[in-house]
Amino acid sequence: CVHEMLGHIPHLFIPSWARLYQAFGRAARRLMESGDSDAYGRLNLMYFAVVEKGLVRDGPAGEVKAIGASVISGAGELAHALSSPEIHLPLEVDLVMKYGSTNEDGFMERYFVGEGVDTMADFVIDWMSTL
Repeated sequence: CVHEMLGHIPHLFIPSWARLYQAFGRAARRLMESGDSDAYGRLNLMYFAVVEKGLVRDGPAGEVKAIGASVISGAGELAHALSSPEIHLPLEVDLVMKYGSTNEDGFMERYFVGEGVDTMADFVIDWMSTL
């Protein structure tokens, strides 16, 4: 419950992220109905990299902040993710597919950093149209 209240519900008040959640749902349904398990696996990796574990640059100084629901709702993971810039990678499809993980045990080995909240959502929505 804490994860949903602190992590996911606030996303729904950001218009670009509300669209992102809808796009993930539509893409997941389409890929499940088509039986494209490879594309569904890629979608799942991107979901974890962004919605659950994402970081984002914010403000004029480009400070890295948490936006992923799991990072926001987990104090230990929040501290780990933000204090370890050496494990930050830019949010790029190839990097997510190579280093992304859906493992929920422990902290992530890599965190992906988007260039702004709206830019991050738009980037992922555009990518989903290629699946």
